[in-house]
Amino acid sequence: MLSIPVKIYSKEDTPRIRYIAGIILSDILGLKWELVTDKRKFGKSPVINYSTEKITGAFKILPESILFEKGVIPKKVTISEWKGLPVFFQVSESDLPFDIFAAAFFLVSRYEEYIEFKADKYGRFPAAQSVAFKNGFLDKPVIDQWSKEFAKSLLKRFPFLVFKKNEFHSLLTIDTDQPFAYQGRNLIRSIGGMFYDKTQTPVKMNERYRIMSKSEKDPYDVFDYILENIQKNEVDTRFFFPVGDRSEFDRNPSWKNEQYRHLIQKISGKYKVGLHTSFVAGGDGTMVRSEAIRLKSIINKEVNHSRYHFIRLSMPR
Repeated sequence: MLSIPVKIYSKEDTPRIRYIAGIILSDILGLKWELVTDKRKFGKSPVINYSTEKITGAFKILPESILFEKGVIPKKVTISEWKGLPVFFQVSESDLPFDIFAAAFFLVSRYEEYIEFKADKYGRFPAAQSVAFKNGFLDKPVIDQWSKEFAKSLLKRFPFLVFKKNEFHSLLTIDTDQPFAYQGRNLIRSIGGMFYDKTQTPVKMNERYRIMSKSEKDPYDVFDYILENIQKNEVDTRFFFPVGDRSEFDRNPSWKNEQYRHLIQKISGKYKVGLHTSFVAGGDGTMVRSEAIRLKSIINKEVNHSRYHFIRLSMPR
């Protein structure tokens, strides 16, 4: 790899530029880079000129304003084509016909989810309202594709650059919304369930009794099968467990239930465990914190990952 870092020259050093440069230059292309606002710091490095100035020998990208702004300002997005790919934030007098940093930031940051939109019945941003869906590229990894073409253009200017080869990696993630059909319930709920089954579906009442008396395995308890296959195939896996209170959309056992706690502890001893944040907590940050504390008390580890139930994530909350 090239030991000399690529210098990005900009009139301002902003968190947004650093964020997206890290994704494109570091994560995708594998380049070392530095953001500078002083031309005297160029040295012998290849330079990406992210400004309106003219710099001899630099690769120029004329900047759109979004990476220099604070707050969220609605943007007009007009799609055109470059190298067979959809692009936007078009610019002129530049080595690229669009501002790749600004366009990538708009998509990766989910910028449009910070702007007022008509939510679905669960309070989520509908994919159908996205720029990507409306312009037919929701199923395309456009930022990776833009970066690949960007690398080709950089090589024409700086043929000594070396980019990393990206390798495929899979991550299996499992949300344990309802780990048991009958187990993991307190006595009152179990008795209530049996009376309900007796009046509605007597066959289920017999099944419930056999499972509660431990003469039969709970039909939802497939964790031995899952763990066996994960181990056999050496799959990188992460489990997400809910520990929120019951609601119309949250049907998990109580976080105090011993059977449920034992299951979580058993899995956390072998694999990474995260929080499956409850539906209700999707709109309440204090509840997210409370649920993370609950899970930490069960696994005795810091809780650093979460996936929201119903994918109910609201920006910027």
